[in-house]
This record gives sequence, structure tokens and C-alpha cells, in this order.
Amino acid sequence: MFLKPTSKHQLSKSTFMYGVQCTKRLWLHKYLPKERDVQSDGQTRIFQQGTDIGVLAQQLFPGGINAEPENYYSYQKSVADTERYFRNGHQIIYEAAFQFNGILCAVDLLIKTNHKWYAYEVKSTNSVKAAHIYDAALQYYVITNSGIDLADFSIIHLNKEYIRFGALDIKQLFHPVSVLKEVNELNAFVSSKSLELLEVLSKNTPPQKEVGEHCMIPYPCDFQGFCNKGVFPMQTISTENASADIDMSFVIKNLRFPVSFLSLDTWSSAVPQYDGHWPYKQVCYQFSIHRQSAPFGPLDHYYFIEEDMNSQQKEFIESLLNFAGKEGSIVVHNSSFVKYHLQELKKNFPTLEKEINSVQLRIIELNPPFQKDFVLEEILEKELKQEKHFKTFPVVHNQSILEHSSAAAAWFNLRNEVDKEKI
Repeated sequence: MFLKPTSKHQLSKSTFMYGVQCTKRLWLHKYLPKERDVQSDGQTRIFQQGTDIGVLAQQLFPGGINAEPENYYSYQKSVADTERYFRNGHQIIYEAAFQFNGILCAVDLLIKTNHKWYAYEVKSTNSVKAAHIYDAALQYYVITNSGIDLADFSIIHLNKEYIRFGALDIKQLFHPVSVLKEVNELNAFVSSKSLELLEVLSKNTPPQKEVGEHCMIPYPCDFQGFCNKGVFPMQTISTENASADIDMSFVIKNLRFPVSFLSLDTWSSAVPQYDGHWPYKQVCYQFSIHRQSAPFGPLDHYYFIEEDMNSQQKEFIESLLNFAGKEGSIVVHNSSFVKYHLQELKKNFPTLEKEINSVQLRIIELNPPFQKDFVLEEILEKELKQEKHFKTFPVVHNQSILEHSSAAAAWFNLRNEVDKEKI
């Protein structure tokens, strides 16, 4: 028997997860939504990518009917539509919506096979994450308490072993994993936690919660700016303390002219776009080099940006080798990132192995003292300007992950538009 809701929901799947991460985040989401941090282009692309993956996964079970609402405010209609589809005998329902005890959820795929119902939630990741289990547990709790007996609940994630050649193979792209045992074990937790969160939402004041690691785990909170007002953000450190703790003399003494400061960026896509690509394969698309050829010399700037998303990257690596030259130090912010991509390029262009090896051997690492998104520029500039040869030390490329993803998103979208115009 399908239970119909008697009033509007107070919690949804996403807000339940907000509350599991931080009750203050849940309260702010409801009462002070305008205080939310501005969403970057990179974040927007990540969210849109998740939506697109969910739609693509519908091809695993074609011919279904969609219960998705027109907008966020129409979920009661979505629940009613789902009930009607059940009553009319539909066996494949996309975005089936349910509500129980003031909690709303929608599941990506609800399939009836051999008189049994199976639920599938689609994730745009290469594996099942811990947060996905809690997410699924809430859905399972609401669906089963709405009167639907689920034979199984699975999470469908991307298959990182799938390499595309030719037409996209949907069945190879996706990999389902049953989490029925795990969600059953969390049933009592979901029941008690949902009551706790409903109580939080009934209050006129937010819960007291200091900033901490939970602000980033499992996902970055979108109210960090609000909670960090008047205090140093979690991911910054003072220049004075950093300078005292970090001995830059080792780096400085090992620098050899000409000194090149290298930054490179990559783009990736959840769905492989071209032959030889797999989910989230990182592809280099631009680099920037600032080089000081001699003490007191000017800074020369060289850069390269791909114009074709399907480029085989030969021009990229040849340009990088040319601008990097054959001698002198190459300073990077994250050597493991740079060396990994140089290794990949070496596999693709074995004739350039010797030249790429030479670049790798000249790389000097600046990342170890700064495992998080610390501000390098002020620290390094202060330290290096004390050395007589580095009065014109350039700004080191130290953008955050989200800033890098925003740049990659902008480039990806631009190239997509250009490709469409060519068709």
C-alpha cells in the first residue's frame, strides 16, 4: 500500500545529509539561505554533471515514465504522480518521489522485475563513497515506510575501468553495487537522526557549532563564509608563523638559472568524450611558464592553451619542452601532479622520452609544507626577495582546486560551444 503524505515535507534527502554533516548548516539552509557562499563555475559544473549522469543512466532501463517535478516547489505533485504511476502499473519510474513523517526523497531509478521492486541511485563518482551509504539509507527508510517493499537497493557509479572506443557503451560505463545490507544497518540511525534534525528546524536560533574539519567533510559547506566572519578561514595560515616554520633556504640554494615557474591545468569529464578516454581522465589543456634567465634579469612569460578538446596533445608537450628549455630549475607547486602528467605524455609520445625525463629531473617541489590551500605568494615573496637574485620573484600559481576547476569548466564549455558550431 502506497502511503500518501498529509502535509508538506520538512526534510529532504539533501537537507538530511546537510544535517548529518552539520546541524548548523541545515538550520542556515532553511532560515538564512541568502548567506550561502557564491557558487563557482567549477561547482556549478560538478552539480550539473551529476544531474546529467543521472539522466544518462536512465538508458540502462529505457521506456520508463518520469516523475520529476517541474521545480523544487512541486515535489508534492511528484509524490502524487509516483503514486498514480504505481496504481497504473508502470514498472520503470524515473525520479520516483516518496514522503514519510515529514521526510521527502526521490530515487533515480525504481524498477519492477519479476514482481519485485528494485531501487537504484546514480552517482557521478568512480566508486561508492561513505556519504552515499547514508544518502541511500535515508531513501530506503522513506521508501519502505511509504509501503514499498524493496527487494534491493543499489548505487550505480561510473566504471573507472571502462575505456571508450567508438560509441558510448552505457552498460560498460555504469557499475551497480548493492548496498542493501548497509542501509538496513543504518535504519535505526536514520529514524533517530531525522527526529533530531526536525527538532533543529523547529528552533528560532541556530545550533552552536564551531568551524572545524566537518566544514569540508564529506563535502565543502556552502556557508563557510558566514561562519568564518571575523575569524581566519580554516585553510589559511599566518605568514609570520609559516615563515618561521618553513626553511626556504634549501629551495633557494638548489635553484639554478634559468629558473622557470611552471603551472599546468587539466580538464576532465565524468563521461568519456573521446576514444581512449575513461571517466574523469585528466587531459592537459594549458600551461604557463614565467622564466628568469639570469640574476636581476626580466621575467619572460610563455603559455599555451589547446584549441581542440580532441587534441592528441603533441603540440602541447612539444611547446612545453620548447619553453622549458634544456637547463635550469623548474619550480612547481605540486610536483606529483606535474610529474604524473609528464609520465602520461611520455607514454603517448615515446620518442620524446629523453626530453621529458630531462624536465622531470629539473623539477623543484614547493608543495610539501602546504598540503592544504595555504597562501604561498606572500610567504615565498617575502623569503625570496631577501635573496639578491630574486628581487622580481613572480606570483606563483597557487589557485585553489575550485578555482582550477572553474577555469577548466570555462574552457570545457567554450570548446563545447565551438565544437557544436562546427557540426
